Amino acid sequence: MIRGVISESSFLGLDYDERRIAVELVKRLNYKTNRNLLRRRYYDGHNALKDLGIAIPPPLKTVEVVVGWPAKAVDSMIDRTTLQGFISTSGSSTMNAFLTDVWESNRLAVEIPSAHTSALIHSCAFVFTSRGIIEQGEPEVLISAKSAEDASALWDARRRRVSAALSVDDRDQDSGEATLLHLYLEAMEGRPGRVLQMRRNAWGYMEAVEVATFSGPVPVEVLPYQPSLTRPFGKSRITRAVMYQTDAAMRTMLRTEVGAEFFNAPQRYALGADEDAFTDASGNPVPAWTVMLGRLLALSRDEDGELPQVGQFAQQSMQPNVEQLRSIAQMFASEVSLDVGSLGIVQDNPSSAEAIRARHEELGVKIENWRTAVLSPTWKRVMGHAAAMVDGSASLAAEVSSISAQWGSWSAPSEVSQAQASLARVRAVPRLAETDVELERMGYTPDDITRIRADWARTPEAPPVAV
Repeated sequence: MIRGVISESSFLGLDYDERRIAVELVKRLNYKTNRNLLRRRYYDGHNALKDLGIAIPPPLKTVEVVVGWPAKAVDSMIDRTTLQGFISTSGSSTMNAFLTDVWESNRLAVEIPSAHTSALIHSCAFVFTSRGIIEQGEPEVLISAKSAEDASALWDARRRRVSAALSVDDRDQDSGEATLLHLYLEAMEGRPGRVLQMRRNAWGYMEAVEVATFSGPVPVEVLPYQPSLTRPFGKSRITRAVMYQTDAAMRTMLRTEVGAEFFNAPQRYALGADEDAFTDASGNPVPAWTVMLGRLLALSRDEDGELPQVGQFAQQSMQPNVEQLRSIAQMFASEVSLDVGSLGIVQDNPSSAEAIRARHEELGVKIENWRTAVLSPTWKRVMGHAAAMVDGSASLAAEVSSISAQWGSWSAPSEVSQAQASLARVRAVPRLAETDVELERMGYTPDDITRIRADWARTPEAPPVAV
């Protein structure tokens, strides 16, 4: 569905300040639309071939060439950025029960990876927290992730948080125009924070109606990738370099296709042939491509009784295209911190184990920095917003600081190495064997740990620990 541009003059029911904020949010959303759609096309493999108009014959320009490297750049991080759940480090059973309920009722096991994927594609994603409409089957607290294609926000650099946000919640299936918006506004001039619903009426205007209020910060969080002081909403994993290298790889692949056609049907020549040999029965010239791709030329003697000289040009070598593709793949791998072998490129001299490990470590550092500096604090604040919206949440509010995100390992160590490392830690500090922390380091998921604890509870004595 095409994302239609939202008109900046179609709002009804807003005062001056509200309208000013709404217009600014719409401007930002519209301004980034083409950029966001471009990145998504590269991720989906729908980007068009950028032909230089030199080496590609017209009949082959319609060949669809797809290079899935941009998706590889994004998915390589998503596969190593697995949020397994949330837990209260204070051990509060009330908070743990609340976190489990929010996780399951909002299906965050699916929603969170989707949000992270969108953040890597578009530079950021947005997470909206609101009260659910229980009568309509919604959970008590509703957590919704939005792509940058359908949301925008204003950033308060002084307080380092969102001051206003806009969410597109429904669009016309034919035109792509927004038909339902939600505007989040922080408290101002003695009024609490407000959520305004704006629905398109029969005359094409967006009518605003207040649907909720809130205290405290705007319950909207940004998930940026590699934010900076000048770009608080981050930058895309699909950089300009990634797009250029993908385009170059596509052109190389298409040239390889062209070369393969000539490899199977090499060019031939005929010296002294009569012009009639290259016309059909009606006297019309035979297309050059038909002659070049023809397997056999039937030629008659000339007026002197001599046969034309027929020959064949040397077949084109595929090696230059292969080497060029390898070179582009190496540049791409360096740009996104991947090993070139993960792009499907087989090296005559494969990378050493140290080189592969170094590349994985480089990607691991990016993942660890993103998780520690951005994702964990952001999702903790989201859970804090959720706790504040629960009826009778005073006890939860006191436990918000204890919320901790549980991440899976970004690497994939063998079970043997994990066991050896765990044994070394337990020998140094024996009581680690009794903690969930050590079980997590051994690779057990929260569900696994719960089952282990339940089994131990049924055992009369504690399980033996090998030291």
